[in-house]
Amino acid sequence: MIEALTVVIPAYNESEGLRGSIEGMRDALRQLPVRYEIIVVDDGSTDDTGAILAATEGIRALRHPTNLGYGAAIKQGIRHAAYDYILITDADDSYPPSCAGALIATMNDHDMTIGARRLSQIANPVLWNLSKVGIQALLRLLLGAPIPDLNSGVRVFTRELAEELAPILADGFSFTTGLTIAALKAGKRVGFTPVEYRRRRGASKVRPVSFTRSFVRSLVRALRYRASPPAGR
Repeated sequence: MIEALTVVIPAYNESEGLRGSIEGMRDALRQLPVRYEIIVVDDGSTDDTGAILAATEGIRALRHPTNLGYGAAIKQGIRHAAYDYILITDADDSYPPSCAGALIATMNDHDMTIGARRLSQIANPVLWNLSKVGIQALLRLLLGAPIPDLNSGVRVFTRELAEELAPILADGFSFTTGLTIAALKAGKRVGFTPVEYRRRRGASKVRPVSFTRSFVRSLVRALRYRASPPAGR
């Protein structure tokens, strides 16, 4: 069982869901026998995100002066983490904090456990969801493992894994895509745990065209990844 972990929440103009995400996660972790800290990275927000963080006790708030991207915010949080296990979740209150317990429990046998949403729960255009099914099927053939959710934003992983893969992980929304594929490509133990997914609070920040370009780049970069051989070999 994990004894301590750092929760990293990237936030860019998420004033509508941020407070619920923080309080929900804190309430869920208080029910578990685990020490924890919550780091929220304000990625250059221009709404009330900063004010909410300033008024919220019991968290560590970091701020980017300009918007650097979802992945960049997560990387910043990991760099400042006090513990060796990292839990990431979104600031829009779309992932139920109660899933933290299941994700943590399955980490005994994994390097990363991903909260897997049902495709019907994800509010993407129909064509994108159909494309995603095709991509997941292709990746299963290439990697020899099923991928129920390629880019879920709630997961637990080791700091060691994040640091190993950091050079190839994107600063944008495709950070999680690259993390999933590269971890599988490197032979890491990756598990999937079903989670419910709720409608986000506030407007989505994803721009379909730029996200698709970034997604493809991350896909290619992760599939090309070669794990470094162990020291001394």
